[in-house]
Amino acid sequence: MPNYVPFLELDALSPKLVVDSYHPEAFNLSHWRGANVHSHLQDDTSTGIVLNAIKQNIPELSYPYVSNNHWDIDGFMGIWSLLNPQLAVEYEEVIRAMALLGDFREWNLKSKYADRVQKLVCWLNTVEKKEFYKPFGADQNELIGSIEKFDYFLPVFGEVLQNPGRFRIDWEKEFREVKIHLSLKKQELIPDIRLCVVEASSPLHYYALFAESGQADMVLMMFPENRYELEYKYTTWVDTPLRKSFPRISFKPLAAYLNTLEHNGRWVYHAIKDTGPSLHLHTNTQAFA
Repeated sequence: MPNYVPFLELDALSPKLVVDSYHPEAFNLSHWRGANVHSHLQDDTSTGIVLNAIKQNIPELSYPYVSNNHWDIDGFMGIWSLLNPQLAVEYEEVIRAMALLGDFREWNLKSKYADRVQKLVCWLNTVEKKEFYKPFGADQNELIGSIEKFDYFLPVFGEVLQNPGRFRIDWEKEFREVKIHLSLKKQELIPDIRLCVVEASSPLHYYALFAESGQADMVLMMFPENRYELEYKYTTWVDTPLRKSFPRISFKPLAAYLNTLEHNGRWVYHAIKDTGPSLHLHTNTQAFA
């Protein structure tokens, strides 16, 4: 069974596993583009790849070191599962769903585990912000900051997984917010172009916004007061062998066309190589929020 080590120490260590990132000298269990070359382990999330490796009992699981260059729910659950393989298999369905919700914001609202999954992910989010900083804070070095997060969460998460009710104080607020926001939205899937259209009276929590969007590559958000945004999902940035995904197309020509029609602002966009690029209407009074 491996031990977690900071990513900065990996060059001097061997043999090693890397989860949800990439190292040229490691056995990579990752859905990063081109990182997972092990077809027998393929999955849409890095945690799913790890769980497949555990269930197949691959020999590389005996490597003494494992790491990740950032902390997020998919990466954390993958490493936690390697360190706790029996519990990981026992709670496999919950853990796989957590990785989907944490990384892709997708979840099956009809699943018998839906509430448990949301509580666990909300607990991780809340405690991360309370004890450290907002996930991927712009002014933080995640390569360094993630070390303390792994050291904090790895020893305690097993108890939370098995008994989430004991930790209600840290998940209840966000849990209730997501539930309310789910009730506020209207959603339509246009399967031919893999587009999910969401309408609501105000911007939504991202777990509510992307819920039940597993068949879409893009989400079009429409809110009052000329607030519109078209976003490519993170699923189109990583390798997702269990689902089809259309190639990304640059927003540049669409933005140029929309700007010939627009009289109340300007359409602006992110580079297509960003993890979750978007196109949105920026008016003189407000940007999309």
